[in-house]
This record gives sequence, C-alpha cells and structure tokens, in this order.
Amino acid sequence: MYRYLDSSDFRIRRNGIPVVTAPTGNGKTTFVVRGKLVELLTRKLGCIFNTTLVLEANSATREQLENDGIERVSGAEIMDLPHGTYTACFSTLSNLLADGNKPRLRGLVVVDEADELGRWSLCHKGNAAAWSYLLSKHEAGEISLVLLTATPRLLLEYMPQNFGFYDATPHVPLKYHAGHINLVPRASNKTVLRYLDISKDNKVLVYVREAGRAERLCSWLNSRGIKSVFLVSQYNEKVDKETGKTLAQKMNEQTVADKRGFSDVRSYILQNKCFPEDVDVVIINDALATGVTIQDEKVRTVVVESTELETVEQVLGRMRQDVDNLFVCYNKKERSRIECAVAEYNQAIGGSWLERLEQQNAAAKAGNKVSYIVYRDVLTDEVRINPFAHATYQEQLDAQRMLFGRDSKWQAPAYWQALVEHSISGFTYLDKEELLAAARNKENASCFDMRPWLNRKLFAADKKELTEAMAMRTKKRERASWTTAKKTLKELGYQITDSKTRVDGKQVRYTIIDEPQG
Repeated sequence: MYRYLDSSDFRIRRNGIPVVTAPTGNGKTTFVVRGKLVELLTRKLGCIFNTTLVLEANSATREQLENDGIERVSGAEIMDLPHGTYTACFSTLSNLLADGNKPRLRGLVVVDEADELGRWSLCHKGNAAAWSYLLSKHEAGEISLVLLTATPRLLLEYMPQNFGFYDATPHVPLKYHAGHINLVPRASNKTVLRYLDISKDNKVLVYVREAGRAERLCSWLNSRGIKSVFLVSQYNEKVDKETGKTLAQKMNEQTVADKRGFSDVRSYILQNKCFPEDVDVVIINDALATGVTIQDEKVRTVVVESTELETVEQVLGRMRQDVDNLFVCYNKKERSRIECAVAEYNQAIGGSWLERLEQQNAAAKAGNKVSYIVYRDVLTDEVRINPFAHATYQEQLDAQRMLFGRDSKWQAPAYWQALVEHSISGFTYLDKEELLAAARNKENASCFDMRPWLNRKLFAADKKELTEAMAMRTKKRERASWTTAKKTLKELGYQITDSKTRVDGKQVRYTIIDEPQG
C-alpha cells in the first residue's frame, strides 16, 4: 500500500534552502499543513505562499487549513501579522512590496509551486522583488524559507549555487504513471486531436500555453461535435474580439448541471475533480497547469503542446491516476520564441539596467507584453538582474538544443528519456503527415454511407472500389490500399471478418463488414 510523505523521506542540511521535491500526489502541502515540517525543522510555521488558483482549487487543502486554524489573508492584512499561521497568494506579497510596504514575516515561510512562481517572475511585475525580499530575510535569519515543487529542475540545476537550494526529499518514488508517450514533432495539439478517438470512455485533458489558444481550440472542437470546455485564470482580462467579453467571462458562461442545479464548469471541475458527464475534452493553459486535480477513470489520454519537460510533467501530474497515453507535440516555433527571448535577455544585461527598468515599466503601463528581466530591490533600492530570467532562458535553450540540434534535425531520445525513466513505460515517434492522413481518412469514413457494403461478401475488386469510394489516401495524398481502409473502419468500430471460399475452382479471399456494436 502506498504511503504519503513522512519525516523519514527528508534529508535536511544545516545550511541552504530546502526544496521539497516529492512528485505530485505525495502530500507535500499536507505534510506542511499538518505541522510535520514544523516538527522536522523546529521552527513555527508562519506563512504559506501559493498561487491564487491553488488556494481556490484545492478544496481538501483549503478545508484542512481552516480546520487547523490557518487563515487566508490578503492585502494589508499581511503587513504585521500577529503570531499564528497564515496562507496568502504570492502576488499579495509582490503588490505590497511594489507599493513600498515591507511586510513583517516570521518563522517558517513556505513557497508552494516554487518553480512556477520563479518562472512567472518574468511576466508578473514584482515577483522578482518578492523573491529577493524572502531570500534576504532568510539570509538574515528572520525567517526560514522552504520551497515546494514536483518539478525542481529549474531551481536545482539552473539557479546560481549561491542561492543554496538543495533537494530535501531526493528518494521519494513517483505515484502515478502513463502507459506510453507518443512524440509528435512538427505538430500542434490540433493535429493530435484530429487523430484521436475521443469518446465518453476516452476523454482527453489538453494543455496549451496561451489562454487565447485554449478558447479557440475549444470552439474548434465544439464545432466538430466534440463537447469541450476551457479553463483559464479567473483574472484573465484578454478580450475576445467577436463578443467583447474577457476570456474569464466566457469561461464562466460554460455551465453544467449538477446536484445543486447549474454550476459553472470551472467550479464543477475544481470541486469534483472530474469532467462533467457530457464533456469529453478539457483544455487548460499555463495558469491552470499546477492548479487542477483530476480523478476520473474515463480520462485516459493527456495531450501537451510543449518543449519543456517540466510543463509535460506538471500537466501529467494533474491526473491523480494512471493514464494510457500521453501525446507530446512540439514544433520549431518554440525554438524561435526562445532564441528571441535569449537575445532580448543578453541585450538587456549588456546595456543600462536602469534604462531597461524604465522600458519595462513604460511597456507595462501601455498594456504591452513585458519580460521582467531587471527589477528594483526593495531593501537596497538597487536595480538588479532577475536571476530566474537567466535560469529559465538557459533551461529552455538547453531544451531546444537537445530537441533540434545544431543541424535543426529532430533528435531528442535522450531528452525525452528523462520522462520515460520517471513516469512512462516507453515512447514512440509519430509522423505528423501520417497522423493527418489518418485523421482525414477517419473523417471521410465517418461521413460515408456504409449501408450498401455491410453484411455482404466483398472480393478484391469490391474492396478496391470501396476504398476509392471512401476517398482513402496516403500521407502523400495518393490512393491508399484496402489495408488503410480496413484499419480506418476498425478504428471506427466496424466488425471486419476475413474468410476464404472457392470460385470457379479457385480459392479466393473475401471480407464481410458488420456495423459497429453499441
């Protein structure tokens, strides 16, 4: 029987900042909330910082926090907290520091989903300053900082060594696994979704990076008769041009019937940890990649569009169960994006940091997308380089080199082998064009009237005629053989039986096709 995280799993050092790296589902947050970490480190728990989403989404943890007298605070409440234990969104600390305040923190300060909050310092103003504040207070001995993450590669392998991050739980085994990983270079998740057999018993969790793409992909699937919903941050202000509504408003308009009548889909999934009965696909983006928990035996497939191992692991970690298939699709657009980001970083650190800070503030004020490469330290008033920027870009650049190589050819067995060793039994490379051809053939066969061809003997000439009538094609769009048509029909559920008979004294083969069962 599987046991959750306990004190025997920890390897605590005298110096440095411990990173609790136990894989998803091992009870990292529960270990903290129940006071076990306090017993281990002999320091009173002061505050747990997390993302807003996780604080809202994890009802079990939220209930446990309330039962243990751990209050959630926000805004100015955190300025001078009396002795006790509190939980707050990391942005609360960032916003207070940005306004010139210096909250008084005490005891053990825990940062959950630490690697994500580190990466988000590039896109959220004030996050880098908040990290600097916490690290300075830890170094001064005013607080004891502990970080939690199931994907620690950024913190342990790419952050400067002087930060003192170390793995405090190096030997905790993985709890959940995927049966197989299917790698699809040069492809998008739309290509994979066209290929999959999506049904009530084979539901799919999909990840995309951007909230806008999540909404567009959802609309595309619904237009094809596949009931889909998308989840993004409650605070997403991106406006849909057609309706004039924000993506958060459009998300909240998605409703589902439940025991209480009707509920918005987001609340239903976060509370029930499963897909609504009539929903076959749920699409999440970066904001939800660490905040959703799914325990639904009908969800058998996960599709991730990313070149980052951490993202793939985090999305797979949303499933609190084993799944059959993980599809990872990635393309060279990612490489161009990262190369541009690295060039921007190198230009920023080679120029005036103060000038860069002013540019960032002006761009943010104008509503433009900003990479926060430099920040102003709230304790020293100095302009500094965001260390998470260097670590994040270097990690992503290494990934691009592993995936594409110097000659731009698809390589990557060693890169994806890390996933295989951790959570996957094996992997296969799939050809994008073959997937597209299979998807087109399946669509054509689904629309084709098979009734005249059912329950009759089909000889070679008949099968050739049927294959042509169904418009079966190869990946080069040439006429396909009966083998392709047969495979396509089987995937659609048709029962196909091959037999032999004698015609004019010669033995010949024939096929009988029966309609799908159920």
